[in-house]
Amino acid sequence: MKYLLIEVVERDISAPEFFDTYTEAYDRMCEYVAQVCDVSVDDLRYGLSELGDFDDNVCVRKNCAWATRYGTNFDWKIFEV
Repeated sequence: MKYLLIEVVERDISAPEFFDTYTEAYDRMCEYVAQVCDVSVDDLRYGLSELGDFDDNVCVRKNCAWATRYGTNFDWKIFEV
């Protein structure tokens, strides 16, 4: 089984990325979210409630994530393929 990660910024769909494991796809998704939020991946995973004013605009779940930053909407989704 493979995993596919899709990123959408506003309505612009990025090229999909394929991963051999769910963990690889999830880690990559978290890297993208952390980059958008300008925090470390560890801060994102373990301390969202302590990161300041953007935490209401960020959500990371098992197979998806979204963020609103600087008026731009970011969305990520992991699919099993």
